[in-house]
Amino acid sequence: MPSDIIEVEAIKIVQDEDKPFYLFSMKAEDLLSIAYFVAREIDRETGIQRSYNESRGKEIAEYIDSEGAVLANNIIVSFKGEYVQYEREKLLIRRVPHAAFVVDGQHRLRAFTRASKKDFPLPVSGLIDLSWAEIAELFVKINYYQKPVNKSLVYDLLGIDPGLFPDYEEAHYVTKKLNETVGSPWFGRIKMLGIGKGTITQATFISALSANKILDGVLNGVDRDTKVLILYNYFNAVKELFPNHWSERSGVLWKSLGVHALFRLFPGVFNSVASRHSSFKISDIVDHLRPLCSIDLTPTGWTATLGGMKGVRRLYEEMKGAIKKTNEANRA
Repeated sequence: MPSDIIEVEAIKIVQDEDKPFYLFSMKAEDLLSIAYFVAREIDRETGIQRSYNESRGKEIAEYIDSEGAVLANNIIVSFKGEYVQYEREKLLIRRVPHAAFVVDGQHRLRAFTRASKKDFPLPVSGLIDLSWAEIAELFVKINYYQKPVNKSLVYDLLGIDPGLFPDYEEAHYVTKKLNETVGSPWFGRIKMLGIGKGTITQATFISALSANKILDGVLNGVDRDTKVLILYNYFNAVKELFPNHWSERSGVLWKSLGVHALFRLFPGVFNSVASRHSSFKISDIVDHLRPLCSIDLTPTGWTATLGGMKGVRRLYEEMKGAIKKTNEANRA
């Protein structure tokens, strides 16, 4: 095995088809060689953010070097997909800096920079290519859901401190506004902390925003409150076209697949409607999206059998094709 490859036996666990994770053991020195950290961590006792604590790291290092030391809790990391592959029950990981973001376990791992037992085997849970939204949600679940906590601290963590997850803060703001604004089609329907009565998690909603470059792509340069209004109008137009479907929590449009497909469709819709009308009013969006009514989006229709990103692509192509077909017929 080349020296620039770390090979470990791993067990693949599938609890969510889109986000499998891997359980494995890795030497501390190997994990340190590929790991990078967020600038802050959560104090589990107080629920308050704090910088990396050097004295705590020293104490852990002394414990590691003591006789009979045991670190049983898994360190959780998110690998960049380009640096890892899974085959024949093994993970092959390129030994490059910043290949693995440490979601949980910063102090334990950093302690090995002081400890002498560099080859200490550590239990690790590895996920692959998590978005910043998914990392932030997982971070909060690990550190907060184990005990009651002031929820304002959670919102501070997720939305107000751009230093913790800078690429995530604006998307959180937009999502939070859509979820909290009366009249929004998403009012009270997004699980902001990953749990609750909503039909889609904040992480899924933000991942769809980011994957399709909505905020920093087609809406780049637009102020954040106008971005909220634009998406407010877009989804209200969809709701107007599918009022019965929108009221059913089992409907396709409510779920991850539908949201991803609608966000993938959004740039073309926005550019077309805005250029034609010099605005983005709900009535104009409804007219543009009306061809979507020809697609069976009911809970028992063919679209209900779709899944994963392959399903997203198929639904998007169906939507795009319906609009294109109508436009061509109108021009004929």
